[in-house]
Amino acid sequence: MRFRSDVNHLLPAMPEPFSPLDRDLISARLAAGRVIAREIHVFSETDSTNDLARRAGDAGAAEGLVFFAETQRAGRGRRGRAWASRAGSGLWFSTVLRPRAAREKWPRLTLLAVRAVLESLARVAGVTAVWKWPNDVMVGSRKLAGILVEATPDFAVLGIGLNVRQRKANFPAELRDRAVSVEMITGSGIDREALAAAILSQVDRWYQSDWAGWEFVDTFQFCLDRAALQPPREVRVFSQNSWINGILVGYTDDAHLRVEHSGREQIIREGLLEEGGGS
Repeated sequence: MRFRSDVNHLLPAMPEPFSPLDRDLISARLAAGRVIAREIHVFSETDSTNDLARRAGDAGAAEGLVFFAETQRAGRGRRGRAWASRAGSGLWFSTVLRPRAAREKWPRLTLLAVRAVLESLARVAGVTAVWKWPNDVMVGSRKLAGILVEATPDFAVLGIGLNVRQRKANFPAELRDRAVSVEMITGSGIDREALAAAILSQVDRWYQSDWAGWEFVDTFQFCLDRAALQPPREVRVFSQNSWINGILVGYTDDAHLRVEHSGREQIIREGLLEEGGGS
């Protein structure tokens, strides 16, 4: 489903009053034997669900503990960017993970979550979205969801933020042309519990797979097939405090960028990718 730029005039300026997330309804939709979401907590407000999960991990919590919040006072994305988390408007949640895989494989968790979000959006909401390197879920040029994996020496925190019920006017002014919600795309109400359960189920499915080994190839290819920017493409990348203009050549097996710049190929592991630029 493509983003319909004219849908906003069909929607009220503000979403209808929301019902708080019901953890029992989410749990009832999840399979027995799961690792992810064996225990779920829902907060009306917190600074950041990633911070909640991190504190729980530091205290020795078992992996799979999930924290939802209706609103975050200090929600964040990569590179410390703020994430607008209006009450009742989205799904903001984090889980504690204790991967047994080698630590250098932990960044693969980002694509595992991207795949889970893309699959769940298609199945529950009928929304076709794409992956924008390294951790964004987009519809057209607008951001729908973001993934944030934060690692400690002993565990990882996987955070997911998904815009669900916002109208354009609900976003901060600087984001109104760059962000979108599920209901802005579909023009109809969405069952947040059903969407949350679908994402958690898929995260659990792929986390319990051989994601650090051969089975990651399938997840990687799934995301590559849905990449917002396909090679060859002129791009610019902000990495190590400077912009690089070049040609997107492709992605490494661990989803790092391969960019041709000044006559040679560079591997970029962290940064901000945008279309445009030139060699």
